[in-house]
Parts: sequence; structure tokens; C-alpha cells
Amino acid sequence: MASSRIQPEFFPSLSSEAAAEPVPDNAARSVAGSEDPHELELLRELEQAGREQRQPRQRELAEAAGISLGTTNLVLKRLAKRGLVKLRKLNGRSMQYAVTPEGMRELSNRSYRYMRRTIGSVVRWKEQIDHLVRNARQNGCTDILLIGPSDLGFIVEHCCRRHAVGFISCSQLEELTADSHRPGSIWLAGEHIDPSGEQARQLRVQAEHSTAAPPVFLREVL
Repeated sequence: MASSRIQPEFFPSLSSEAAAEPVPDNAARSVAGSEDPHELELLRELEQAGREQRQPRQRELAEAAGISLGTTNLVLKRLAKRGLVKLRKLNGRSMQYAVTPEGMRELSNRSYRYMRRTIGSVVRWKEQIDHLVRNARQNGCTDILLIGPSDLGFIVEHCCRRHAVGFISCSQLEELTADSHRPGSIWLAGEHIDPSGEQARQLRVQAEHSTAAPPVFLREVL
């Protein structure tokens, strides 16, 4: 018997009015001035890794930030030179990264500035996400799995509760379990996942071998 798969056509597209101010390709790109958006991305990823007590490899950091390994290396060195990140060589090939107290203050300040610039867009994003969840529910969705870090996770969770759809948060692809592949689940990639990047490719491959619908990317929905 054929497996039950939710069709992706129900996901809404933006109206021309809402499309005038889309969600940034990179959540940090609204930070103005001389601030490098890649610095904020790497600080975010390192802070999350610290909370989860894991040591990300430089390749993982590059994929999370959507930049090359070379650029990642340069940015990490710049952050370390400014005292925002501490680098420690573990062996000939591995490095340990940690956000310093000064780095945490910088991350907090930049995140605050980013949120001030984007607060006007939150209402529009909420409407679009609510539309997505409502349509998903009407088309048989039982759970939405938010994959990867997201500044909009609280909106997704609120909309899921409003429409009686289960909400699951998964920060890493490796955390996907058998329950994540059950029929009726929608995989929603956070806005930090580039639809054209390696993480997106891995998500699509996993979805092809499951009963879940093709993954949906917040960058493309909003």
C-alpha cells in the first residue's frame, strides 16, 4: 500500500505586498554598518554548540553560516583577535571553539539590534506562518518538525498550538528519529538553512527515504 505523503502544493506563497519586505536570506543581514553578518552567524552557532555541550567542526560551522571553509577560518581568526572567541588546538587537525564573555555581550547586543530592525516584519511573518500551519492542518498534517536554529521558532510553535498541530524542535539533522519520518509530518527548515546549501541537500535526501513530505524552507516561504 502506498505511503501517505502530504502534498507540498498547499504551502502558501507571499502576496505582492508581503513580498516587499521578505525575511533576510541570512538572519543576520539586517545588521547594518560595518558589522559582518558572518560573524553573527558564527557567534550564534558557537553559542548554541556551547549550550548543547558539543564541539562543532569548522566544516559544520561553515555549513551553518552558509559560507566557505576559507571564509569561516578568516572570520574565526578575526573573532579570536577581537577577544570574542577563544580558539584552542586539541591536536594536529582539531580545534576547540568557545564564545568568551565579551563575545556573549557582543552577540546579545547584535541580536538586540537585529530584533529592533525586524520587529516590524514579525507581524507579517506570523501571518504567513499561521497561513502555512492552517493549510497544513487542513491537508492532513499532524506534526511540524522545525529543523535547525530559528529566530522564528516561537511563532511556529504558537501557530501549531493554535491549530492543534504537534510541534517538534530539532536543532541538528543528526537528531532526526524514526518518529520524525512518520506520515503526516512536515519538515520545516529554519531560516538559517540555505535552500541551496549542503544541509538542505541532506534534508531532501532524508525526506526522499521517508514518509514525510519534501522539506519546506522558511527562506522560501516567507
